[in-house]
Amino acid sequence: MTSVGLIYDFGVSTGLGHRRRMEALGAALSEAGHEVTLQPIHEVQTFAWQLTVVDSYERRADDLLAAGGPIAALDDLGRDLAVALVVDPSPGAHPIRHYPARVLAGPAYALLDPALASLPVRPIGPTVERVLVTTGASPDDSAAGGAARVMAEAVAAQLGPGRVTLVRGSRHAEDLPRGVSALEAADGLGPHLSDYDIVLTAGGVTLLESLCLGRPTVAVAVAGNQQRAVEGAASAGACLAAPVERAAEQAARLASDFSLRRRLSASARKLVDGRGAFRVANAVAHLDRRR
Repeated sequence: MTSVGLIYDFGVSTGLGHRRRMEALGAALSEAGHEVTLQPIHEVQTFAWQLTVVDSYERRADDLLAAGGPIAALDDLGRDLAVALVVDPSPGAHPIRHYPARVLAGPAYALLDPALASLPVRPIGPTVERVLVTTGASPDDSAAGGAARVMAEAVAAQLGPGRVTLVRGSRHAEDLPRGVSALEAADGLGPHLSDYDIVLTAGGVTLLESLCLGRPTVAVAVAGNQQRAVEGAASAGACLAAPVERAAEQAARLASDFSLRRRLSASARKLVDGRGAFRVANAVAHLDRRR
């Protein structure tokens, strides 16, 4: 048994993505019999683990080399980190962006809750009744939150009232757009996604979850680091990519094209099979044996 510390960015301005990736990896490591500790990076005082995995935009993982044991990094920013292993799970990721580290790149290494892989995938039906709109768990008054509201309102105008649900945080003070309902998901969307016929999402963890569950998806980049994931998934035929101002148009296109929805769903499930956390857990555990 190996002790593994999983440390990550977490806070009001950060959202849930880093934590959820580490929770997924922790579940896979625990299933393999390893001792796992999850901790926000700002709370870490000492590194008492045999291995450490860092998921942080705020800190470079190679700044923590004094921790002693091998360090692995989750990184989708293309940084040249001097660590034992880099995992870049974005669609469109390429190892060369992280030279000279050893790299696991691409959606085969997407860190999603292992339980998603065993969920039954709801078939794609001939009609669209429910559409979900989300841009992640960033603060409600952020640009991303505003983009989600704009998209939800535009989709409701295109498809009619009663079909659109907007994911929002508990601090959201604005009234909902006409014809749009709300969903609060403080711990992430996960299996809730399978309830929807179409998902409009930013290019973070929810995009990968939506693809894993075979949801016909429109992806938008609301941050610079999401562009590669959105473009990579679209290039693989797993989703439609759009700027925020055209996302509703693409959702309407999907709603009217049953064949396209089925093609996207099949390609999405091939691209993200939900087993990435186990692959990464195996690679991380072997770092200790290579010392």
